[in-house]
Amino acid sequence: MSAGHGRVVAVLLGVALLAGCERGTAPRAPGPADNPTTRQAAPADADDPTAALPDDLTGELTALARRRTPVAEPLGRLLAEPATELHEPRALQRLYGVADPVLRFVTPDGPTPVGELLATELARAAEHGLPAARYHVDLLPALRQAWTDAARPPAPAPSLPALTPAERRQLRPLGRSLPPELPPAERRFALLQLLVSEGSPLPHLTPAFAALQQREAALALATARWELTLADGLLRFARDLSLGNVRPAERRARRQAARPAVAPAAAPAAPPGEDPPEEAVALEGEAPVGDGTPVVLQDPAAYVDELLVDALGSVTTPESLTQLLDRLVPPHPQYRPLLRALARYRELAAAGGWSVVPPVKRLRPGKPHPTIPLLEERLAREGFYDGPRSGVLDEALTIAIRKYQQAHQMLANGEVYDVFWKSLNIPVARRIQAIELTLQRWRESRIGDDPYYAFINIADFTLEVWRDGRRLTRNRVIVGQNKDTKCDEESETVVLAHATPIQSAYIENLTFAPFWNVTRTIKEKELDPERGKDPLYYQKNGYEVMRAGTPREWVREMPGPKNSLGFVKFIFPNPHATFVHDTPVKELFERPVRGFSHGCMRVDQPRQLAQLFLEQDGQWDQARFDGLYQTWQTMDFSKLLTDFDPDVYERLRQRAQDLEQVVFLRDPVPIHIEYYTVRVDDDGQTQFLADIYGYDEQQLNPRPPKSCVPESKQAKRQFARIPQQVEALERDAVALVPRVVAALALAPRLEGRKAWIDRALVKELPALSSFTQQHENLARTILDDHQRISQQIAARRGRWNKPLEVEAIRLGRLVKGLTGMTNKARQVCRQIEQRVAELDRTAAPP
Repeated sequence: MSAGHGRVVAVLLGVALLAGCERGTAPRAPGPADNPTTRQAAPADADDPTAALPDDLTGELTALARRRTPVAEPLGRLLAEPATELHEPRALQRLYGVADPVLRFVTPDGPTPVGELLATELARAAEHGLPAARYHVDLLPALRQAWTDAARPPAPAPSLPALTPAERRQLRPLGRSLPPELPPAERRFALLQLLVSEGSPLPHLTPAFAALQQREAALALATARWELTLADGLLRFARDLSLGNVRPAERRARRQAARPAVAPAAAPAAPPGEDPPEEAVALEGEAPVGDGTPVVLQDPAAYVDELLVDALGSVTTPESLTQLLDRLVPPHPQYRPLLRALARYRELAAAGGWSVVPPVKRLRPGKPHPTIPLLEERLAREGFYDGPRSGVLDEALTIAIRKYQQAHQMLANGEVYDVFWKSLNIPVARRIQAIELTLQRWRESRIGDDPYYAFINIADFTLEVWRDGRRLTRNRVIVGQNKDTKCDEESETVVLAHATPIQSAYIENLTFAPFWNVTRTIKEKELDPERGKDPLYYQKNGYEVMRAGTPREWVREMPGPKNSLGFVKFIFPNPHATFVHDTPVKELFERPVRGFSHGCMRVDQPRQLAQLFLEQDGQWDQARFDGLYQTWQTMDFSKLLTDFDPDVYERLRQRAQDLEQVVFLRDPVPIHIEYYTVRVDDDGQTQFLADIYGYDEQQLNPRPPKSCVPESKQAKRQFARIPQQVEALERDAVALVPRVVAALALAPRLEGRKAWIDRALVKELPALSSFTQQHENLARTILDDHQRISQQIAARRGRWNKPLEVEAIRLGRLVKGLTGMTNKARQVCRQIEQRVAELDRTAAPP
């Protein structure tokens, strides 16, 4: 053997010892080298290592070319290319950027069954409201064709000439130079390597093998590109369905880091004069309070990558892929019914949707109208009407209208009105968008796989409790109103002032017969102006002033049937200082759209909800809480309004100290407050709900937020002008006095009348009669406080700090209250004058 052959043999021996089977591929389908018809080898000879070689080496050299061009090499190149359109490069690098990657979806012998199934499942992403193109579905046909062209080129290489006996004799010394301890398969592989290397005794094999190797390199590249594209599509689909949602994990991490493992069994009674609780001092829009510094995952991206790698690593068969995709679907019972609703409304759209029905003010029962056939057709298209097309408003059509109203959160009276027509004429494309948005929000939900939790859908105005996939209760709630706006201090943009925040937390305790710790905003905007008019306002109305007269002054309403929080509140510490509570105002629960609060959530069945939580926690005591409820009902402050007695007030205050009771849950309950404008009810009816805060509209038609000046900046700018503003308002009040006296003189003309305007004006008379004194009281309070704050600013040489900013904000709110008081008195005087003049004109003879 020549020196050149020796060097080649030494190199190839190392390769042979390391190689086992085709690297990184699924089991290879039989190739040409495995066909018995090609194995026309010479008679067996134990001393002849070439005896195992067939006469036709085409198949053997093809297999060798494949081994020398493993798919791992093009996989590595594609992963390193910055221009490659891969969405999950980090996870793919961990899975495929290794020496021996596992090919799950495509091999050099073709797509695997799991690869074929994956392509089909990715094409169904649109069923989730997700664009299939996001997962490379539009690229897959071209990748399949590229692989086919590489695997079966138009002009395949011709078969090589069969080995002659002379060539076999020429190869025997070369084969015998191989170590005898090599397994037979590796001896043959090493021999083939020698035949196509430099110095081969059969040099005509080299160009043929080069052509085969080029073909296999192209096939390896096509295989790698197709494999990576499918894998990347699956990873992105997994991320979008649920694995990219780190909110449940972050919430649990925050809970674990910020909460004690064991809650106290009871809370001590709050002593008078203590510092205000967080919900009493929080200004809506201020920095988070109450929950400490948020704790999040240290590296959410790495956390998601780990989930993605584990998910793809679990895919080995079509069954395992099906199981993975099933696990990825959000677990809440609303998600799959919404998928069916999306398919149904897409079918409606494909069939032409529905036509606009011209609105009319009224339809008379039993009377024909040109609009009725159009209304029947419209309701039938969406499945609400299946009666005869009578062309008149009959019972069947009235029932269909009522069903539609119930499914769209309207007053379900079976009558037509503006909101009904507006909803009816929303196009089907907009309904589809609403379903798709709702599906996306479920994929981003904070609920995750919680087995036991409370869930509030703001847009549905309901609170539900779920355990192990079963709904235990469903309660109506009232959420934050959507009318008032404010300027956000951080972003300096206009936002809703009282929107219930979307959030997740843990219900830690239930407080029975609670005090209401009035928030600073409500105290300063709504209650302090009343105290400015009447110094005893708080005492007369059942409030207790804490740290009175100090910068830390705060107010709480004492427990009783008139308390704004009712009998029980459910506390889940959160940065927004919001909670769920009872309410004395029950009639608002009858409204279909219930946005009336300052941000907290009022529940219609609070005692039953408290019983459910405590029963689940093993702490319910029927006699104890029934007795407490009966005692709570005896707290009556109403007599203080008409005849204030400080001794009676003090006795009630002392009773209140011992009335409030706090029960800590042994196992805090997750509560999720979210926003979904579409739901499917228990009968399978798709319900489209109120976009009360405009979140859907903003997402579908984004508009830049309106800029504004924060209240803190306005308060500092206007602080110096407050004395002049108050003086001007006092002059207005003095000028208004004769008009007030005249209006009070005319007022007896309105008493006893039944018209609603007369009754409303009579209710305003007590405030109007005390206007002068109350205006003077509030103006004096503002001026005295302004002087005190000015002295504090002067002591700091004109420099503001946070407490002074808060004081300036409070004073600015009092000025607005004084302005509103003046305007209200002027308005009531004008209304009384106009109403009496109207009565005089009516009574005058023609």
